[in-house]
Amino acid sequence: MRHLVILTGLLVLAGSCPLLAQKTAFGLQLGLNTSTAAPLYSDPAAERRWGLVAAGFVRQPLGRHLSLQPELAYEQRGLKTVQQGILGFEGSFGTYERRETTRLHYLSLPVLLRGQLGRFFALAGPQASYLLAARQQAATQYSLANFLPRISLPYPATETAGAENFRRWELGYVAGVGYQVSARLAFGVRYVASLTNMQPPREPMTDFYVP
Repeated sequence: MRHLVILTGLLVLAGSCPLLAQKTAFGLQLGLNTSTAAPLYSDPAAERRWGLVAAGFVRQPLGRHLSLQPELAYEQRGLKTVQQGILGFEGSFGTYERRETTRLHYLSLPVLLRGQLGRFFALAGPQASYLLAARQQAATQYSLANFLPRISLPYPATETAGAENFRRWELGYVAGVGYQVSARLAFGVRYVASLTNMQPPREPMTDFYVP
């Protein structure tokens, strides 16, 4: 699965950032993102999760309307899944529902080209991310059909902490647009996607036959 992240409500607080500055600028970014894992269209049970984003950036002018903007960001990503099924033949024993949530914490380094015309700007570039931590929670609910009234049995929730089931490094790309409100304030929206799978390939199972 690959990550899809839409960064919304991005707030840029620049320490020194005139609209068309010809000098190096530094700043901070705060915002929210909503993320899930692709291919979303083939898994209707996948839902998005909201997370926080905080970053620092350096903006180096390359011309009057173009600049290079490397960033260092902390990102919260994740997804929710809901799986439903039946128990017994055609649900004769009842049904079950399993809910699972995944929260991933990344340190990301995007290197972006930023073009600006008036107060509007656009940016794009590659991004490398490192997984700092991961946490998964799952709970299953069983509804038994052969009892009146219908009995619902919750299965004890499980929680797993650790990044062993995910790739540590992730390569992706960023594209976004925004509006420069003032020399020290801007709002923007970004689309972020990974080019690598978030989970490593599983080793095929091998059956051993002992005569």
